[in-house]
Amino acid sequence: ERWMIETRDKLSRGHDLTKAFNYMLRRWSSFTRFLDDGQICLSNNAAERALRGIDPQAWLADILARIAAHPAHRIDDLLPWNWRSAQLRTQSAAA
Repeated sequence: ERWMIETRDKLSRGHDLTKAFNYMLRRWSSFTRFLDDGQICLSNNAAERALRGIDPQAWLADILARIAAHPAHRIDDLLPWNWRSAQLRTQSAAA
């Protein structure tokens, strides 16, 4: 962080690196959080892989229709990688 601040201060205000450094420095605590929490993954590859089998339009339409009545303590159920469409829930309940 110190290096980034020192380097940024040597650049012109409009330099692309200055903008990038400022962006990163404003989010420094979030960026370095993984250093204190070993459960935080450095990439979002797992989330992206989980999303590949989901129809985003169907997910969004279903979530928007259900979110107001959905219990707050189960909000994780609505995340794309945990979501099951209404059709799948109906089929599972009938089986």
